[in-house]
Amino acid sequence: MTQYTWGQLDNSIATKLLKVVFSFYFLVTITVTLIHMSAEYVHTQDTVVEELKVIQQAFESGLTQAAFDLNVEQLKPTLVGMVQLPSVVGVKLENEYGEVVGALGMIRESESSTVLTDEKGVKLPMKSMTGLFWHEFPLMYERSERVIPVGKATIYSSSAIVFNKVQLGFTFIVVNSIIKTLALWLIFLWVSRALLSRPLAVLTEAARQVELDNLEHIRVDTQVKGQNELKVLEKAFNAMIRKLGFSRNALQTSYQRLETLLHGTQDIAAVHDRFHAMTQATNLLLLQIPFKACRSAQICFLETGSNNSEGYACFNINIKLTELSRPALQLDSVKDLEHFFSLDLPERLPPLPTVPYAIFEHVLYVPLFQHDRRLLGLIKIQEIDELGFQLENQYVVIMLTQFLSAFLENLYFTQQLERKVAERTQELQGAMQKMKSQNEQLKETQMQLVQSEKMAGLGVLVAGVAHEINNPTNFVHSGANNLSERITKLEDFIYKLAGDDISPPIREALSQKFSPVHQNLQAIQEGTRRIKNIVQDLRMFSRLEDAEQTTSFVVEGLQATLTLVKSNYKNELEFICDFQANPKMRCWPAQLNQVFMNLATNACQAITIRKKQKFPGYSGRLTVSTFWQKELFAVRFKDNGCGIPDDVKKQIFDPFFTTKPVGEGTGLGLSISFGIIEKHRGRIEVESLWGKGTTFTLLLPVEN
Repeated sequence: MTQYTWGQLDNSIATKLLKVVFSFYFLVTITVTLIHMSAEYVHTQDTVVEELKVIQQAFESGLTQAAFDLNVEQLKPTLVGMVQLPSVVGVKLENEYGEVVGALGMIRESESSTVLTDEKGVKLPMKSMTGLFWHEFPLMYERSERVIPVGKATIYSSSAIVFNKVQLGFTFIVVNSIIKTLALWLIFLWVSRALLSRPLAVLTEAARQVELDNLEHIRVDTQVKGQNELKVLEKAFNAMIRKLGFSRNALQTSYQRLETLLHGTQDIAAVHDRFHAMTQATNLLLLQIPFKACRSAQICFLETGSNNSEGYACFNINIKLTELSRPALQLDSVKDLEHFFSLDLPERLPPLPTVPYAIFEHVLYVPLFQHDRRLLGLIKIQEIDELGFQLENQYVVIMLTQFLSAFLENLYFTQQLERKVAERTQELQGAMQKMKSQNEQLKETQMQLVQSEKMAGLGVLVAGVAHEINNPTNFVHSGANNLSERITKLEDFIYKLAGDDISPPIREALSQKFSPVHQNLQAIQEGTRRIKNIVQDLRMFSRLEDAEQTTSFVVEGLQATLTLVKSNYKNELEFICDFQANPKMRCWPAQLNQVFMNLATNACQAITIRKKQKFPGYSGRLTVSTFWQKELFAVRFKDNGCGIPDDVKKQIFDPFFTTKPVGEGTGLGLSISFGIIEKHRGRIEVESLWGKGTTFTLLLPVEN
């Protein structure tokens, strides 16, 4: 046996290990000692704080009385007595306004300064760190069942007092740690050299001599008595030498198996679908594992069904013998194979041990998992020879399983990526279609705005036409009145010429001649009067002369607007007007008339919709009223139409939102009305019940 010197032992890994262990032990000892000292310090500090609380109980009543009486002379002896206590370095007393009325000793004057106050009140700044900590409590004076806050008191202590209390304990802790560390170091170092370092040196020398050519001649003897770790290591080393010999003999066989496996994995990597990859892997397994008799195999792999649902495609394949009497898959007609699609595996997997396969009742199960343990496929081969299934067969199955799992996972992700690309492409097409639809909507909106400008121009035209119609209407109306008067005078003149001798038949004949003329003149007068009223309502509604803000009676425009609306719905519903308020206010009359027109038209349309539903006894009714609500002028449109659903109510003022069919509404009426009322510094309130009716209330401020 080779002899080792102490210098060689000092360089051994065992000695270095001991040094590292004791270095960590030394650090742990220092850490534990510091923690022990810190805990002792914190405990002592907490004890000092408790003493300060006891001092509070002893002096609180005197401090409270002195603070309440503002008796500084009574306060000084109390402060002196408190500072003389061993745990107190200073006392500060403040009144209820935060002003210091008494202080003595070392106190904290602000967040960054500490002062030393003597009995005369002279303050000396403290430059060094004082380590102050304190206990603060309020002073509450009880009088006639009342508690009066008179201030607060602060008792100060310092870390110097705490250190004085723990100084002796710190010394004992440090000395104790040093003695234990040195003693344990010396004892453990001496014992470890005899029991560990020398046997490890023997094992190291034997390891240096290991070569594949002389494995039969190597044997290690550490001369260690008893069964301990070194003896176990010696036996394990000798067993390892024997196993190396066996492994050397098996290298050639393993090399051949690995070469076959390599070519098989290359063939698998050359295919591009799951079915052929699974069949190639099954063929490779049949060449590497022992059988009793060969009958059939089953392969299953994750696939997407016809309805885009994921499941497992399963194939039952016959096995035949090749020229080398090895089993192989019979794939002469793949289309005629028995196969089926299932959302889950056709049978439950047996429990898997530590290896990624299972042999149960002479059946080999090789599941193929994704990295997140999702099952990608399964190979099932029957009639396996369990007794002949050796370690090298296990390695082949494990390696093939890992490779095939990675290949199927990569193939699965590739197909998923292609599917996502197709989905994203479809989404982009949908987005483009949506943009196209939005573009068409913008064009439609543009047309609506153009139509709105046309309507504004039409309003100008209507006002002009109304003016031009008004003049000839006045001519016709005045002429009809004059003609009626002249014909009456002519009739009287003829009767006077005839005198009293005119016969009744002649008088009756004259009367029949003049009567149609009077009736026609009355019809002309009634028609011209109606034309004048219509022209007046049109001019009141357009109010082009009121394009700027002006002062006017709002109810006049409201009445004119309702007159125009009634002409379209006079046979559909009942109009009820209740005008209790008619203030003269500054406004934009034409814009308010537009709001009145929008609300009244919407109410009439809602009543018409409900009327089409043909409810028994239903009668449409629109009530328009004006009144005062506190200091606001209110205009209310209340109908008993179809109402507004709750999910639609919050969107009615959004631009272009409408529930009407395409072409029947722009969705701008209520949005424009909302903007006009806001322009008048007012608001619109909406109350509606689906199937019951809707109430719009306009609230407008009126300047005095």
